Amino acid sequence: MLQPYAGIGDPFGLEEFFRLVSERAGIGMQNASLQARVVIGVLCEAVSMGEIENVRSQLPHDIRQLFMVENEGDLPEVPDV
Repeated sequence: MLQPYAGIGDPFGLEEFFRLVSERAGIGMQNASLQARVVIGVLCEAVSMGEIENVRSQLPHDIRQLFMVENEGDLPEVPDV
């Protein structure tokens, strides 16, 4: 079930997501990729699976894969950027 504001804004993929993180944080793409994955990993540990699934259901497939953290300390595999 989509939330009331789901889908508002311009859609973008994983590479654009990392570019935006890089730009906003003032860091390189490789570092942005790592830091974004770490933050998402912590988020996955901090909130319930139901909430994570709610977030994932509203994201494009490639960004959704970032939330596939199964074990503590693991980072999801993403293509090199």
